[in-house]
Amino acid sequence: MKSFRFTCLVAAAMALQSSAFAFDAATIFSLEGQVKVTNGEVTTLAAVGNDLPTDGLIQSGVESLAGVKLPDGSTQFLDEATSIRMRFSDNGKKSEIVLIKGAIAGDYTNATVNVVTSAGKADLSGTASVVAFQPNQTGGGKGKISVVKGVAVVSPKGSSTPVKVPAGSSISFGDGDLAPGTLSEDEVIAAAAATKGGFAGKSGAKKTTGGTGSTTSAATPDLGILSPNGEGATN
Repeated sequence: MKSFRFTCLVAAAMALQSSAFAFDAATIFSLEGQVKVTNGEVTTLAAVGNDLPTDGLIQSGVESLAGVKLPDGSTQFLDEATSIRMRFSDNGKKSEIVLIKGAIAGDYTNATVNVVTSAGKADLSGTASVVAFQPNQTGGGKGKISVVKGVAVVSPKGSSTPVKVPAGSSISFGDGDLAPGTLSEDEVIAAAAATKGGFAGKSGAKKTTGGTGSTTSAATPDLGILSPNGEGATN
């Protein structure tokens, strides 16, 4: 009897442990077009409902859009031609998004989210915001952050002074430049739409099943134009 109870307790503990790990994963909840997911040397086409590997490379194609649910329940959207990596800590309560290129937008009003690029990083916790970034050949690049709600904190590469970006404002950064700005009414509307999946005039991500085929070499990501470690660099 004791042995049976001990076995049950061990099984329950293992089940709890497994469920805890499940919180440390992001999930695709909507998809338009194609999104590639590279985990190690294996590349697959994502489908709605797929969990995304921590530190895996996520790449949306041309005219594609993906909605991602982060482990803390907040939502994030990838615009077309966007490449990111995602890392989570504190049982999924904290998210780090490495934006290699393209644009992401999300409602992070109840989340702890940091976005890292090769030109600097931003704390988007408590905001609804959009981040766009394009790398250059020298390991830097140009980015722009537009804030719809809350206050973002931007730390440009090479600077020891963070810059606050309140709602209704934007900041362009990278390649030694830092240019705060005010969003027009149209820009606020566009940014707000992007945080709900309405990038570039799109009405929102369609819930499609996508594909499940995999390859080991046909879809090798081109990271040569990025910083030496192949992704966004912090200060």
